[in-house]
This record gives sequence, structure tokens and C-alpha cells, in this order.
Amino acid sequence: MEQSQINTTASPLTSWPGAFGAFNPSREVVRVNLKTLVLLALCFIGVSIVAGMILGHIFILNEIASLAVSAGLTVSLTSVFLSGIHGNHVTFDKALNTIGPLWWKMVLLNLLVGLTVVGGLLLLIVPGFIFATRLVLAPYFLVDKKMGVLEAYKASWHATQGNGGKIWAIFGFTILMILPVFTVIGIIATVYLTWMYSAVFALFYTYINSSAKSEKSATS
Repeated sequence: MEQSQINTTASPLTSWPGAFGAFNPSREVVRVNLKTLVLLALCFIGVSIVAGMILGHIFILNEIASLAVSAGLTVSLTSVFLSGIHGNHVTFDKALNTIGPLWWKMVLLNLLVGLTVVGGLLLLIVPGFIFATRLVLAPYFLVDKKMGVLEAYKASWHATQGNGGKIWAIFGFTILMILPVFTVIGIIATVYLTWMYSAVFALFYTYINSSAKSEKSATS
């Protein structure tokens, strides 16, 4: 993907600052490609609306369309976030171009992760939440490392081992940001805060990779 370097304070994290402390780094990553991220969101919202109007109330077709749109959005956002961490500006068309080669893999990965989490919830509820935390980085491995579906699935499972507390803290902080949505001013605050925090898992992914490399170097 062609990129141009711009001045930014965004950078990979070598140590994890905690869920709350990751807000500012995430905001800086989002700001690097804010225009592109907004255009992507508007584009996929528009596609979803049009697909819903065309397919009407046909449940199966609506679900297939939703899965397809979600996969495309995940690939593009993941790519833009990862680029933003390194201070690289990505244009809207370049972000869309990343979807093609990885779209079908993301569809299958989303299906696999979804079935795993739902299966866990149906069994004993708690396993479903555990599975969700262990597989949260799978899209990043698929996009960043160009891994296969099962390879990305396993990589996330391995990488998040022992990091459940950090991931739960991110979920918890996100929920806190959503709470003000019950007021008019709160809606604006919630949209802003959650939008600026949307790169947090991309940061967490780079932190995990950095930690793994450091451990490997120390033991070699």
C-alpha cells in the first residue's frame, strides 16, 4: 500500500499504559487519518443502507450482506489504524484497495470467530466472553501479517494468553465512555470519545508484537 510519511506524535507502544492511558495514543493514531476514517465510515454506512433497502426483509440475504460489508470495513479500518500508528497517511482510495485481497479471508475469519464466541455463550456464557478476549486480535494478524484464516485465529489465541486483564480493562473503559449516551450532550461526548478510542486494539496489537520480539531477543 502506497503511503506518505507525515509529522505525527503517533507511534507504536513499547509499554502498555493501561486502558485509560491508551486514550491519548489512540486519539493521535485516529487523527493521522481522520478524514479517511470518516469517509470509510460514511461509505460503509451508505452501502449498508442501500443493501437493506434492496434486500428488504429477507433475513438471510440481509445477514449475508451485513457480513460482507462488515468484513470490508474491518479490513480497511484495520489497515488504516496500523498505518496511522507508524505515522503514515493513507488516502481513501488506498484504504479501499486493501479490501480486495483480504475480503474473503476476513469474511471467513469473522464467521469463525463469531461461531466460536456464540458457541461459548450457548454452552456456559462465561466461555463466550473468554473466547472473545482471546480472539480480538485475529483481524490484525490477518491484515498485518497476511496470514490465513486459521493462522490468524491461532495467532490471536496465543498472543492474548496472559493478557486477559488488559483486554477486559479496554472493554470496561469503552463501556464507561458509552454511559453518557443517555443525555443529548452525552451523545456527542460518547461519539467523540469512542471514535478517538477506536485505534486502541491496533495499539495493543503492536504492543503485543513488540513484547514478543523483546522476549524472543532476550532468550536467544
